[in-house]
Amino acid sequence: MRGPGHLPRPRTLTARITAGVLLLTTAALVAFGLAAVLLLQRSLVGDIDTRLQGMASGPSPPGPGQDQDGHRPPPLPTEFRQLSLDGDGRVRWSVGQTEGDEGGPDTSGLDAEALSAREGRPFTLPDTGDGGSWRVLAVPDGGRDGSAGAEGDEGTGGYRLVAHSLSGVDRTLTRLGLIEAGLAAALLVLLAGGTAWVVRGRLRPLRRIERTAQAIAAGDLDARVPEEDPASEAGRLGTALNTMLGELSASLRERERAADRMRRFVADASHELRTPLSSIRGFAELYEQSRDQGAVRGDPSVDRWMGRVRGESDRMAGLVEDLLVLARFDGTEGVGGGDDGGGTPLDPAELDLRDVAEEAVLDARARAPGTPVAVEAPEAVPVVADGRRMRQVVGNLLANALAHPPEGTPVRVSVRRSDAPPLPGTPGASARDAGAGAAGPPDTDHATGAPGPFAVVEVHDDGPGIPDEDAAHVFDRFYRVEESRSRDRGGAGLGLSITAALVAAHGGYVRLDTAPGQGTTFTVVLPAGGPPGQATDGLR
Repeated sequence: MRGPGHLPRPRTLTARITAGVLLLTTAALVAFGLAAVLLLQRSLVGDIDTRLQGMASGPSPPGPGQDQDGHRPPPLPTEFRQLSLDGDGRVRWSVGQTEGDEGGPDTSGLDAEALSAREGRPFTLPDTGDGGSWRVLAVPDGGRDGSAGAEGDEGTGGYRLVAHSLSGVDRTLTRLGLIEAGLAAALLVLLAGGTAWVVRGRLRPLRRIERTAQAIAAGDLDARVPEEDPASEAGRLGTALNTMLGELSASLRERERAADRMRRFVADASHELRTPLSSIRGFAELYEQSRDQGAVRGDPSVDRWMGRVRGESDRMAGLVEDLLVLARFDGTEGVGGGDDGGGTPLDPAELDLRDVAEEAVLDARARAPGTPVAVEAPEAVPVVADGRRMRQVVGNLLANALAHPPEGTPVRVSVRRSDAPPLPGTPGASARDAGAGAAGPPDTDHATGAPGPFAVVEVHDDGPGIPDEDAAHVFDRFYRVEESRSRDRGGAGLGLSITAALVAAHGGYVRLDTAPGQGTTFTVVLPAGGPPGQATDGLR
């Protein structure tokens, strides 16, 4: 939190450079101004000290009661004062003070010892009123005044003070300070405008580089930095960036072409493998039928090996089907609801996710009777989605929860509606998102691109959890968690990749929350209205 007096820091480079120049200039002006004021003050006070020395070396003036002809001189306004002090520091008489001028040097703190210590050296005394201070020089006084004799004082042992008011010096210094402040303010305003104008001009090539970078980030890989003077730093930077962008663009295009070739190869290979796999499965089934009908003589070893052939062909057929699903949702080929491709990616219809979860839990209990699998679905959660694909999603997550933790680890499936999607992670746990909201859902609209409400499916197991290094790759294709977590070594590492692709095709995302010793939770978030662009009538 910033305090009420905290100034916001400038954000742009122009503002920062301008602020830096103004700060340095202000510091320099303040330093020069103070130096000028101090030097001028020392010079003016030095002139006053010189004048005081000249006056002190002259004869003592007559006392205030008479002049040399026995007449009292008329008092004239002046900044000089001459005072006569006795041996105890009391003022005997003062010359130069008019009736309307009540000010003068304050000698109340002076005594013979203090005057003796300062004799012959100018020093400063405050004013008796509210005026400026006084510059004073003390010299021994011979005591030639009539008033002293009248009072019975011999007039010896006293001091004569010659004083000059510093109010004029103070006024001069004040005016100088005001002039310097006004000129400094005007200079800073002009300097701020000039600096901002110069910096903006010099940073114009950097702004062009920024716009080029934004265009590249938006997908325009052919955008380049406009050419500048190659002798300037901006020109050399632009040339280096253009060279780098050219190499990067070529590498990205080659990578895209390689990825596209790989996807097409996988799709084509999967299509081509379906036929020989079907033939192998057909020959294995034909052998079993012929054996059952007595057409061929059964042999235990042959039966065992033919069973292995049948099992491995079924496993490979499943892998081929998974690869075809990924190829279809990668956009490599026409994706359809049927097995042969073609048509639309999904076959959406109105369905209740609670029914999908209950069916998947029943299948899981049949496959793993020793593992407690619970379902929590307090209310219907209607969505518009492809029912077959949603069953595949929930089935994949349940199969993952049954295969990897130790046997008998409790598994829980919950289905609910939510006005806002879950946060992207919980404190102390690793979080990984995949799908439409792979960047994490900071708010409702950004998470899936659709307004609420949302359908949420969670599959949680109380197992040992997934280490951070594995959690970062669980949605990668062909990635398998280390053997310490997995009991099933037969998976190909495509189940979660397919799950993420299917959920993303429905406009949702999958999130993983896990930590060692805290179990694993996969959360599927879908727009309750269905995939983007699909009708949602009757679901609200």
